[in-house]
Amino acid sequence: MADPFEIISVLKTLSAAYPEKTLTKGVIDIYINGLFDVPLQYLQQAALSWIKSSPWFPKVSDLHSQALKIAGAYTFIYEPKYSYASLRDRQIKLQADYAHGEPFDEKAWRQLIVDFEASNLPESAEHNRRRLAYYLACIAEEESGEDDGRAAGTGDDAGRAAETGDDAENQAHET
Repeated sequence: MADPFEIISVLKTLSAAYPEKTLTKGVIDIYINGLFDVPLQYLQQAALSWIKSSPWFPKVSDLHSQALKIAGAYTFIYEPKYSYASLRDRQIKLQADYAHGEPFDEKAWRQLIVDFEASNLPESAEHNRRRLAYYLACIAEEESGEDDGRAAGTGDDAGRAAETGDDAENQAHET
């Protein structure tokens, strides 16, 4: 299965071949969500085949059906890269580490977001993007001396949970 960055790479190739097509974030998200189940090798071949045969930028369904044709399949069997539970456990550990004064691990948070996307859990990926942005803003405030009383390691997870929507996510998550 192609991950979001690989799908974006294919879209960049298509965009170079069809420069009149503007790819907004919303359009890119639609392609990522529609092509997540296609193995990268078939997606790349489908894009190149499409470039050779059509003067128009492909729709998601065009690339998907072209990839199925190349693979000689009726459908791609999707198996999530990670379970929701394992990703949620990683998320909880990252939150706990930060709340207990461990150094903030931005790289681990970004990888968690990628893994939520790769496991077809876009709402959780978006939720964690917002959480990461919030934590980075808090860290920037602390470093600039504009602390609002939420110093790292004070254990003020309740305030952080309220601002990042943790309680709502714990009540309803993707299944």
